[in-house]
Amino acid sequence: MKQKFNHFLWGFIPGFLFPVLLFLVTWGSIYKGEFTFWDSVVRMYGTHLMQQYILFCMLPNLLYIFFAYKTDRWKTASGVIVALVPYLSLLFMNI
Repeated sequence: MKQKFNHFLWGFIPGFLFPVLLFLVTWGSIYKGEFTFWDSVVRMYGTHLMQQYILFCMLPNLLYIFFAYKTDRWKTASGVIVALVPYLSLLFMNI
């Protein structure tokens, strides 16, 4: 029997968008500074706080991977893992 939503793109697209959306929502609700959105992100890039914030934004992907593995949607889970690669590289380049 073929499972619904067991496709690479069902993991890649949400896996790539979840961290961006969480970043925009939480940053917009938390940050109340004098700089614009882009200026504040550029100033924070390279700090330890930005690394923690990137990891926080990747948490929904980890839950999505867990859900995909528990329901035997291996292609979906692999799409989420591939979508995490740019964020992980950003995290390690941020050192």
